[in-house]
Amino acid sequence: MVNITIEIEETRLEYNDKQTKNDRKINDYFIQISNDNNRGKSNDF
Repeated sequence: MVNITIEIEETRLEYNDKQTKNDRKINDYFIQISNDNNRGKSNDF
């Protein structure tokens, strides 16, 4: 579990470094996904 958490944090930091708009940055991944209204929905047609 620790390795996964470290990988998520590293990925989040890399993602945030690439963002030019502050509103696109993710401060806390777990809060972000818990507030995601599209989570669990399929986009397959």
